[in-house]
Amino acid sequence: MGYEENGVDAIAVDYGKMTPLLFEAMNELRAEKDSEIAALAEHNEALEARVAELERVVQKLAQHRR
Repeated sequence: MGYEENGVDAIAVDYGKMTPLLFEAMNELRAEKDSEIAALAEHNEALEARVAELERVVQKLAQHRR
């Protein structure tokens, strides 16, 4: 990064040096999203199992009423 004479204010950015940081950030975000997707898929499977069980119970109750 290039700075003004005061050594504080930036006047240029060396984007080549930022590339590894950007890749690391992207990998971290991908890992977070993959983890969230896996958790949601697991939760979805549990909900589907509950719905299937409830449908089975409703079917059984409907048969007893006949």
